[in-house]
Amino acid sequence: MTEIELKLLLKELVSYSQETEWLEFKLNFHSNEEIGERISALANGACLSKIKWIKKTK
Repeated sequence: MTEIELKLLLKELVSYSQETEWLEFKLNFHSNEEIGERISALANGACLSKIKWIKKTK
């Protein structure tokens, strides 16, 4: 993912007004373990929702 693509993705994500099964708004007060668990859960939610953010390249 290029810097431009990352900025576009971030702009799109912050445009959401509420959380979904694959997007959560959090403050930075969690342990590394808890952050890892949340990332895993969100990734699973994105997979189940068929959300695709990253373009596959050869």
